[in-house]
Amino acid sequence: MRIQGHIKKEVEQLRLLINYFNQQYYVHDDPQTSDEKFDTLMRELETLEAEHPYLVTPYSPTQRVGGVPAIKFKKIERETPMLSLGAMRSKAEALEFDKRVRKATDSNEVEYAVELKIDGLAVELEYHHGFFVRGSTRGNGLVGEDITANLKTLGAVPLTLDKIEDVVGHIPKRLTVRGEVFMHKADLKKLNKERKKNKEKPYPDTRTAASASLRRLDHRITAKRKLDVFFYSIVPTEDVSPLTQISSTEMLQELGFKVNPHTMAGYGMDWARQTVKEMRSLRKKLTYDADGVVVKVNSTHDQEKLGNSAKYPNWAVAVKF
Repeated sequence: MRIQGHIKKEVEQLRLLINYFNQQYYVHDDPQTSDEKFDTLMRELETLEAEHPYLVTPYSPTQRVGGVPAIKFKKIERETPMLSLGAMRSKAEALEFDKRVRKATDSNEVEYAVELKIDGLAVELEYHHGFFVRGSTRGNGLVGEDITANLKTLGAVPLTLDKIEDVVGHIPKRLTVRGEVFMHKADLKKLNKERKKNKEKPYPDTRTAASASLRRLDHRITAKRKLDVFFYSIVPTEDVSPLTQISSTEMLQELGFKVNPHTMAGYGMDWARQTVKEMRSLRKKLTYDADGVVVKVNSTHDQEKLGNSAKYPNWAVAVKF
């Protein structure tokens, strides 16, 4: 008979190993084990947790899908609003945006971060002491819907941040991250084929399919839909406050979050506009839909200085394709 302490240690080691394999598969697209071996590890963990239910936690890989469907989504209020983005449609508007930013930051040339604008559903995730505790939709910006159970079904969403102390330097009480949930084009095609077979109306595009799949009251249905996610920012707090937009995405990646590889920084609006053109040419090669590019002031200090209007941040703008 195994000693209780040994069982606990074995469970913890299994969780770490499963989390590692999950991250390599869903985040890095680099499988490190066979499906058979992974399933064996999961069954072993499920058996140990069934025999010792006091060891079960909400953050165990076995808890990604479980429980009963929600009757309705609860509301979640947030301190920092999730604002939509203003649009930049011409060279003149780009130069005017750059002029306002340079004046407000007293800079001759501004460093901008440029990233693809993924056509999906914006979400916010909260981690307390390194554990995923709740997630929500954008909603009206200040109030979103609680879709924690649905988000837990996504393999690319880490339930625990095992490297957080090494990356941040301490274990923050709260870490809030934001991202975009989406569906790959090939997965939409398969889903619509299945819906037609079941005499259901097909989804018109990946954005609608992702939104409808993530906002199901029965999270077991969400689990069956192949959804993916890219994370793009850490909400600054006293605990964690990256100096730039790029360092924010780098920290996210180090923590085990999936970030879009087409994210970069450079100086001046001419560089930003040229990068937007290059990203536009990538569009047809992508396995997912991107409806534009987001241009942000890279410095988070300058972002705070620029602030927000009633509807939009003054330090970021969207360029639609």
